[in-house]
Amino acid sequence: MNATSVLMPLPVTLADEGTSMSLFEYVRAGGALGYVLIALSVLALALIVRNLLSLRRGQLAPPAVVTAISTALRAGDVAGATRACTSDSS
Repeated sequence: MNATSVLMPLPVTLADEGTSMSLFEYVRAGGALGYVLIALSVLALALIVRNLLSLRRGQLAPPAVVTAISTALRAGDVAGATRACTSDSS
């Protein structure tokens, strides 16, 4: 065996055997762990979507509060801006 035979790539015909597996077959081959991973992936995606929908800018910082803080800070009233921040539950 010489150095060139060791470095030669595998024949392309091995890849063309038509033994591709579908996603479901991969999950099934993984057994119970595959099903658990799929379930956790779906749950994680649902939580991401739920959090993205609930964390809107208007809900985190209502426009009235932002206006009150901006007005107080422009006037140099840091205590008033602090009161505006603590007066709202968001």
